[in-house]
Amino acid sequence: MPTIRPLSPLEAGILTYLSGEALRGRGWLRRGVRGWRLYAEVKDEQQDAYIAERLPHLARLGLLDRLDVVEFGRTRATLLYRIAQEGERRLAALEGRPCETIPPPDGEDRGGNLFVPAPTWSALLTLQRCARERIGPVRLGAHGWMSIGEIGAGQPTLRHDDLTWLVRRGLAELRKAPVGTEGAMRTLYRLTAPAMRAEALDAVPAPGGRVEMVETRVPEEAGPTRVPSRRIAPGSGSRRRSGAVGRP
Repeated sequence: MPTIRPLSPLEAGILTYLSGEALRGRGWLRRGVRGWRLYAEVKDEQQDAYIAERLPHLARLGLLDRLDVVEFGRTRATLLYRIAQEGERRLAALEGRPCETIPPPDGEDRGGNLFVPAPTWSALLTLQRCARERIGPVRLGAHGWMSIGEIGAGQPTLRHDDLTWLVRRGLAELRKAPVGTEGAMRTLYRLTAPAMRAEALDAVPAPGGRVEMVETRVPEEAGPTRVPSRRIAPGSGSRRRSGAVGRP
């Protein structure tokens, strides 16, 4: 009988986190069950440089279930992980407690959608409202064009990266235009038609926070938009970014 290697502290930490999510009905709802977490969310929770190696390793051992989701507007898969029954059994043995039953995934996954960072989702809702209610001045021949300062009036930590996240997925466009009485050039953002139809499907508390967005697919012609380089003004603040999704 082959020897089973003991779990490392990092592996035990991953299983403990995902076990709690599944047993408490937290995490993303996919294939009929909650408990799924994005790679980036597990990375943020564990704060370990070796997380990219350990997650796929635990999945290969059958201790985790893995789900590859290709979000619309992207070609690279976003990875979600959830504890498997065997992972719960190993964890219970390590902790010296009875093994809990993990509800198994059932049925087909609902497919793509987008896992949108919370600051980006908040900005999207602001842009939606301003365009629909014709709030603000007409710029570039239409309502809905707003600067980052206007979008983030109630969201002081909003960064250009939160908005270019939408631009890169064909959900927003940006242009330079004069703003105000002095005509200072500003970067303006406006949602594309798919983003105007976007609605929240699910929202899950997590480090950094995300919202799962459901919407008709991004048109093929709305490919990635080139984002001009920019300088961030001193004192504008910084926020630790979540780990990149789509990594193993």
